[in-house]
Amino acid sequence: MASLKNTDIDATGFLKLPVGTTAERPSSPEQGMIRLATDNVLFNGPALEFYSGTEWVTIGAPTFEGVGGAETTDGPATIHTFSSSGTFTVQEEGS
Repeated sequence: MASLKNTDIDATGFLKLPVGTTAERPSSPEQGMIRLATDNVLFNGPALEFYSGTEWVTIGAPTFEGVGGAETTDGPATIHTFSSSGTFTVQEEGS
């Protein structure tokens, strides 16, 4: 297989990516790999994904945030604590 570096595709055609199920992902993925997963659960069907170096990430997947209560963090988790009645809302980030 050819190894391309700093490649500019100057065409109006297409670039064909690898296609397969999540079970068919490479057994030793490398950071920067990109593919089309035909059985992506977030989109209930095909979705682009890339390997971040630690995990496969769905491209274009919505991210959500919680709003309400007193917020504290524990590592990557945000904890919402209510000491009285209140409203906890989950919304798409940036909305």
